[in-house]
Amino acid sequence: MPTTTPRPVSTALPASSTDVPPVKKAGGKKTPRLPVLPVGAEAVPVAGEQAEGRVNVYQVAERAGVSPGTVSRVLNNRGRVHIDTRKRVFDAARALGFRPQVQVRTKQVAVVSDNMWESMRNWGYYQVVWAHIAFALYKHNMTMVLPDTPEELRQRHVDGIIVVGEYPPIRPVLAELQKHTPVVLTDDFSETADHHWVVRSDQLLAGRLAAEQFIKSGRKRLGFVGSWGSQERVILAGYKEGMARAGLDCVEELFVMRNQEVTFYGAVSRVIRLGADAIFIPGSNYEGLEGLNVLSNVLRLQIPKDVALIGGEMHGVSEFLTPPMTTIEEPLAETANHAVATLTALMNGEQPPRRISLPVRLLARESA
Repeated sequence: MPTTTPRPVSTALPASSTDVPPVKKAGGKKTPRLPVLPVGAEAVPVAGEQAEGRVNVYQVAERAGVSPGTVSRVLNNRGRVHIDTRKRVFDAARALGFRPQVQVRTKQVAVVSDNMWESMRNWGYYQVVWAHIAFALYKHNMTMVLPDTPEELRQRHVDGIIVVGEYPPIRPVLAELQKHTPVVLTDDFSETADHHWVVRSDQLLAGRLAAEQFIKSGRKRLGFVGSWGSQERVILAGYKEGMARAGLDCVEELFVMRNQEVTFYGAVSRVIRLGADAIFIPGSNYEGLEGLNVLSNVLRLQIPKDVALIGGEMHGVSEFLTPPMTTIEEPLAETANHAVATLTALMNGEQPPRRISLPVRLLARESA
């Protein structure tokens, strides 16, 4: 279970006048030169080898075998510092119990996700969530950093971490970092989410709403095309629940989860060949648009006459398709705002709700 998170750390300046050489006045006397600290800066000792005294940046530098300026750059993520040097600095700081507090420093939050740079090329779920997270962080006077790999998080100082969507490779890193850094997950329904603070859409409701809309329009053989992941498994469970509530049989062969061996075209055409008269394709990354293209332009079917279709909402796109697509809208802005608010509360030593579930809504248009 996550422990109460200490306040974030930053650079430290000399903690006493002995750390800085004296200044010789005209009369010959030497007066100690007092260090200039940022407003609110204080090096706070914690449990460690230097717990009885005040730990400063010079002690960290001496232990790490680097200059004080290098320590400052590492702790503030400024300039280029070799990864091995970063590790020595962090190891030294932790061994000495170095935990300065600088309230005026702009806090940095790492935002990570699977296939981050690839996802950035297309406007969809990830870009929308990232944009709203950036806006929300700005309102809280924080900045967003985007590490290239999970391992990079071990070599940077960040004040908090937000993981967007399910991201299995980061799990071992989070298990280590959550001991001293607050972590918030969004839209992760895996077992990993049980050990973290989570903000997510009500995907059970998403599945039920889609099934109910199809059934209301007279559809009997409901298909589902998704991808392997904890979120879509929850959506499918809600989909089946909606069918069961209406007394409709769940035909398992009509529910296809795509993977590397099953292409999008293969999944959609298979469900059609097996007699589906409606298909739900969840997701806000153009999955529904791709399904519409396969059904209309490849399989030459008329929507909704031959088959009804529901996808994920893409603002500014879904309503202008031919035909306009019925969609499930996820509260992406609210997800981002709640994630940042939860992270901020954890950084302040508070205990916000561990689970926040936000309702989705159905936008009925011509495709279903």
